[in-house]
Amino acid sequence: MKANPKQWARLVGGLLLLVGIVLVGVRLYKVWWQPSHYSQLKPLLAPYPKKQGAIVLTLDDGYVRNWFDNRNWLDSLGLKTTIYLTEADPLSITDWQLVDSLRAAGVEIEAHGARHLNAPEYLEDHDTTTWRAQELDPHLSSLASHGIKPLSFAWPYGAEAPELIRMLGRHFGLIRGCCHPKRVKAGRFEDALYQYDGARSVNALCLDNDLFDSSRVKQALAQAAVEQSAVVLYGHELVNDGQVRTKTNKATLACLARWQRYYALQSLQIRDLVDDTKMP
Repeated sequence: MKANPKQWARLVGGLLLLVGIVLVGVRLYKVWWQPSHYSQLKPLLAPYPKKQGAIVLTLDDGYVRNWFDNRNWLDSLGLKTTIYLTEADPLSITDWQLVDSLRAAGVEIEAHGARHLNAPEYLEDHDTTTWRAQELDPHLSSLASHGIKPLSFAWPYGAEAPELIRMLGRHFGLIRGCCHPKRVKAGRFEDALYQYDGARSVNALCLDNDLFDSSRVKQALAQAAVEQSAVVLYGHELVNDGQVRTKTNKATLACLARWQRYYALQSLQIRDLVDDTKMP
């Protein structure tokens, strides 16, 4: 029997609904239930056998002059700092001298890629060997030429590529990602709480103006104090402005320091979560 237009419309509508449900399901799986790809990496015990509530402040990219200018201010807040350095914008001789000064002042320098590539997008048209030749090897060589042997790598844009994890695990003790904004909004930020269990990955809560959620960050700090875990956070260039996207308002860090004292949390660096004597 030949279907009439109304029947065709219902059929097409049903198919579109089914496709929509599948797409939403895939999206929810990726955000909420996708299993960790880091289980393939052997755990490394942290140097602190006794768990302690702590915060780990990390700053990303290449804002070397900005971070150097704010180093004494950060010290006055009692916040230790880990910098995930990228060379997407080539660093000058002066920039490297500032990096040396930051290191001498106790700032930790970790790896963030030579070109700051969005790994999943790059791998759509290139293989992992090419990614390594463009992003990883020149970066490690450059850091080594300045006496830096990084313990950790942070995904540029927070964009993870599962096919690169084993490769990165041969060079780094800890791989840092970013908490998905939808998970943070829903109060699911347990992947930003490091449990000192030797895990090889951790995500970080964002401190930038456009993604900072003060209530959720404070909730994470309170949870860290109770369960004696370490909250990892990340920002970028420090500014005296609460409106500029992808920048970190200094008032946010001042607030973070107050919460740190209120919850009696330690200020640690990424190296405190990784036992470098057991590096791969």
